[in-house]
Amino acid sequence: MATVDFIDPVEAAVNALRAYYETEIPNLVAPLNIEKYVEAHPEHGVRWAASDDKMALSFLTTNVGYEYTAPREVFDDTDESKVYYRYGFLDITLLMDLWSRYRAPIAVGRALVEKASHPDLPWSTAFVLTAPGYYGQQFSTEINTMTPMWSSGTAMQGVFNTQWSCRLRMHLVTDHDKVALEEVRAQMTYQLGQNLNQNTLIIN
Repeated sequence: MATVDFIDPVEAAVNALRAYYETEIPNLVAPLNIEKYVEAHPEHGVRWAASDDKMALSFLTTNVGYEYTAPREVFDDTDESKVYYRYGFLDITLLMDLWSRYRAPIAVGRALVEKASHPDLPWSTAFVLTAPGYYGQQFSTEINTMTPMWSSGTAMQGVFNTQWSCRLRMHLVTDHDKVALEEVRAQMTYQLGQNLNQNTLIIN
């Protein structure tokens, strides 16, 4: 189907966001899924110890808004010989959850997430990250409402998580010329539909 290489900006932005938190929060693990992560920990009721303070992050895309614009040439910030075409904007909303088997590490992790999510306070509630996997493009990151999600029932099962709503905004760019731009747009539209249809849970 495709005759030009395509890079998914949603995946690249989420990967960059995940990598950022990996550097800011110690004791993150990489489970295959939340169920296996929970099962891998000691049974509920076992005394919490430092070795049991592992946590996991999950990211769930809930909406992707986009707008195509007339293509405009832009140059790479670090290499002016590289020319890209900026052809629109992307607005991603997602849910970020921090998970743990125990309540104690969640309390610590929640404070670390809050600190990492607002590095530019009091001047700005948003911060800027770079997506190496998407032509090194920068994007605006805003982490909003924090909500503890556990209940007495989930606590008895040893499942604790806190959820944040997130908004990522970035430019759509390509290193293909104007001739291939229509195909790039077509692939972008298709991939954005796939992202939401799959409703993929991306686990740290």
